[in-house]
Parts: sequence; C-alpha cells; structure tokens
Amino acid sequence: MALIKCEECGKEYSNKAPACPNCGCPTPDFKETVTEAPQEAVPVPPEAAPVPPVAPTPAYTPSAPFTVASEPKKGKSSSKIAVVIAVICGIVVLCGIGFIALSGDSTSSSSKSSEASGVKTAEKMEYVDNIDVVASNPKDYKGKYIKFSGQILSVEESDEIYALQVYTDEHYENSVLVYVKKELADEKFVSDEYVSVDAKIDGAYNGKTIIGVDSTWAKLTALSIEKTTYTDAFSKANSTWNITDCVVDQNGLVVSVDKVEFADNETRVYMTVTNNTTEKCYLWESSTKLVQDGVQHEQTYNFKADHQSLSSEIMPNASSSGILSFEAIDSTKDLQVIVEGHSDDYKLKFSPYTFNVTAPK
Repeated sequence: MALIKCEECGKEYSNKAPACPNCGCPTPDFKETVTEAPQEAVPVPPEAAPVPPVAPTPAYTPSAPFTVASEPKKGKSSSKIAVVIAVICGIVVLCGIGFIALSGDSTSSSSKSSEASGVKTAEKMEYVDNIDVVASNPKDYKGKYIKFSGQILSVEESDEIYALQVYTDEHYENSVLVYVKKELADEKFVSDEYVSVDAKIDGAYNGKTIIGVDSTWAKLTALSIEKTTYTDAFSKANSTWNITDCVVDQNGLVVSVDKVEFADNETRVYMTVTNNTTEKCYLWESSTKLVQDGVQHEQTYNFKADHQSLSSEIMPNASSSGILSFEAIDSTKDLQVIVEGHSDDYKLKFSPYTFNVTAPK
C-alpha cells in the first residue's frame, strides 16, 4: 500500500481507497480498475437476481391466517416456487373442501354428503335406557346419550354454565354431574328442584365427596333440560283410571273419586269434596281407607311428592280437591275407597262414603 496525494484537496491517503476520504475525489487508479473489470462484475438486473430459498411451509391449522403469495418470477428457481405454491394451494383447497363438507354446503353434491352425514349422526346418537348403569360405569358409555329425570343436590355456576349434581333416584343412592349451558336455561336452578334432562355422556369425573372420600361420577353435557315435578321424575303412572260415575251426595256434602293413578312406588287417589249446605262440614281424609282383594291399605304420606292436599274442613258453598297416597297396588283389579264425613249440623246423619271403583276392561 502506498500513499498518494489528492488532486483536489492535496491531502494524502491510501491508493487502495476508491476515493479521497476527505473530499470524495475519485482515485485515478481505482477508476481505471473499474473500467477494466470483467463483465461478471456488472450489477445483475433485478429480473435475473437469484431467488432466495423458500421457507418450509408450516402445517395448516384453522386458526392460522393465510398470506397470499405474489406471482413467481420465471426461471428454474421460479418453477420450484411454482411447485411449492401449487402444493400449498392444493392443501388450502383440500382444507376448504373438508370445511364445506363439515358445515353442510348447499350445493347438490355436498347435499348428498350432508344427507349421508346426517344418517351417520343419527346412528351415532345411541341412547342408553337406564341412568343407573351410566352412574355406575360412566366410562363404558362415553359418547352415547341418555334421557333421565332427577333431583338437584347442588348447583355451581360460572359466566357460561351451570354445574349440577343430580340424584337419579328418590333414595339418594346415585348421582351424576350435569353441565348446562346457560343459554339452555330460562331461569336459575336451585337445590331440591326436579329436572328432566337429555344429555351426552362424556365419561367419568374423578373427585372427592364433601367428606373427602375419593369418588367417581358420570359426567354429562345437557342437550336440553327442563324443570319438572316429583311425580314426573320418580313416580310416573303406569296406568290411569279416569272416573266419572263415583259420586256420593249425603245431606248436601258431595264427595267424588275423580281419578286413580298406579305407579311403581305408590297409588294416587284424586278426590273432590263440595259443601252445598249452610253449615261447615268435615271430611276425615286422614282416615281414608283403600281396599283391594279384602286387604285394607292405610293412607301414606309422601312428603317428597308435595301432592295437593284435600281439606278436612269445607266451608259452606265451597269445595276442595286433593290427592291421597297409598302403597302400590294392582292396577288390573277392582278396589274400594272409604272416607267419613259429617256436618256442624248435628241433626244430619252421615254414613261412610264408600266408592266401588271397577277396573277398566
């Protein structure tokens, strides 16, 4: 390296520099070198510039945004890019087809797919008949469906769902967990209410009871849910007799048996009493008897059911209707209902009201 003097500013600098670092005047020798430089040193036009390597295409996920690629340039490298883009487009098209098939497109071809898909969906919605087997072995029924009724033990909620623990029997032996989207419920749930549920079985939930004992519950997601009554939940009638001719009138105190329901766990007798006198009358409903095959059955009291009560005191020109419960009896055989009544007018004489109810043929 040698020092040369700048022709413009007169200061010395290296002859290897392309120009004076002080004033910028070009170095004569450097200009000559550039002039005699080989053709390859000439800057390459943009259209012939080497294409940077293509980054690997990430796997498609529905949430990942798509970026539209610009049109590739011609040449060997551009042909490779074209292949890559074609592959990407193919993936996008396939994903699009899959999405359309899942969402049920309205075109003729996809309608056929939708029909086929609908058949499969119906086939997959396999319902289990017994909630008790689901409560006992929830893992065995995961993915299936169940319809049942029960009584709410406890309620928890978040912004979007209710989490209910529901007893599946009236003896509180089995319970399941039911998750309910709030959009399915018209009002809040509270403990002790009865509900009817249509749900998907999501397997088992392992946790602890309130006393710290490890336990497993069936985990259900509600498709629909509505509030109901004890009778509909745990005591549905297997047979019902609607009665129109069992009416007895004594001294203006009229008593009738209107209906009898036979459930697995009880027999329900629906009665009405009307006082057409000017004095207060009494019906000893608590002493009502039910007789079948010579066997007398006393009235039972189902406090869970909360049946409508039949008044024992009936004011003048008033009436009362109610339900009397007895143990379960045979719905195919005749029966008798016997009840006593009297009036404040002690001059009036009353015999026991006796109703002979014939079983429907």
